[in-house]
Amino acid sequence: MCRILVLLTFFTPFLFSQESQLTAKQRKLVSKLGQSVAAPCCSNMIPVAFHESQWAFDIRDFIEERVVAGDSERAIFDQLAKLEFGSERKNVTFTVPDRDGLGYLAWMSPIILIGLGIFAVFIFRRLKRHDKLSDDDLIASYGPIIKAQLDLPS
Repeated sequence: MCRILVLLTFFTPFLFSQESQLTAKQRKLVSKLGQSVAAPCCSNMIPVAFHESQWAFDIRDFIEERVVAGDSERAIFDQLAKLEFGSERKNVTFTVPDRDGLGYLAWMSPIILIGLGIFAVFIFRRLKRHDKLSDDDLIASYGPIIKAQLDLPS
């Protein structure tokens, strides 16, 4: 009797498991989509893949159902954008910007900002180099040129 109880205790989770049988490619897509969608219940942008609210569970189940049904990643994103949750009718927020329109600006902004930073450092270094000339150096360098242009006797 004790052996039966031990076996039932050990195998019960496996007998009643609700896990669907996803292929490795499908699991990867479910994980990617789950990390690209923020949980609608909080404002700190935690992806539903890591959130423990009921809404996060519902979104993960929806994503898994759509992947098993064979929908494309773009189609699932479009369907998620139309979903509303709770009595406040909250929409899904994506943690990753689109790769079109203003989304390109979001993707390119780090590169643009790094380029502007390098350009600014280059310009400030050039300006700093010119500031090192003293008044005597400037008079010695440009004095004869100014006198020649003004036709002053040396």
